[in-house]
Amino acid sequence: MTSVGRVERAIRRVEGFEVRIKYLQGSNVRSDRTRMPPWPYRVAAKDAWSVATWKLERFTQRYPGFVVDVLDARHSVVRGQTKLHTVRATYPR
Repeated sequence: MTSVGRVERAIRRVEGFEVRIKYLQGSNVRSDRTRMPPWPYRVAAKDAWSVATWKLERFTQRYPGFVVDVLDARHSVVRGQTKLHTVRATYPR
């Protein structure tokens, strides 16, 4: 098991965007909270996926009891219908 901070960093490294992991009621989870399964993916999700699809296919199944905000490079929360390539394009390469 690993910490929330490590999961968030792994998602950034693999997926190419930052996230904020939260409890179901909406409050942030401390980054030093442990007992989180590690991020299992080594390849980024397809650019054509929407943020909502990514959350459903990659995050929700792996981390039940938590929700996640996908953030653009300005740390603004991205809407569910936004394509991942659009989110990734906000980050410098």
